[in-house]
Amino acid sequence: MRTKTKKPPKCCHPNCFECPYVDCKYDRLETEDFTETNNRDYFLYEDSTGRKLHKGTDKEYYRQYYLKNREKKLEMAKARYERSKAGNEQS
Repeated sequence: MRTKTKKPPKCCHPNCFECPYVDCKYDRLETEDFTETNNRDYFLYEDSTGRKLHKGTDKEYYRQYYLKNREKKLEMAKARYERSKAGNEQS
């Protein structure tokens, strides 16, 4: 479960250079921080291995693929249904 932490009083995050605390009291990553570290990780992985790291799904690609192969996918689903139906009747 995710818990929300509030900023402590007098916290200047993200302007940490003007923070009144000696040690950071707001020890939390923001969305921008996650994005920055992820992009850096992708770059370092590609730079060290020469391969691209999968960044997630491209919804438009899958939509186009589904529209192009719709009939084939429906036939495969129907065949899978018929096989499972035949298997249940034998039991």
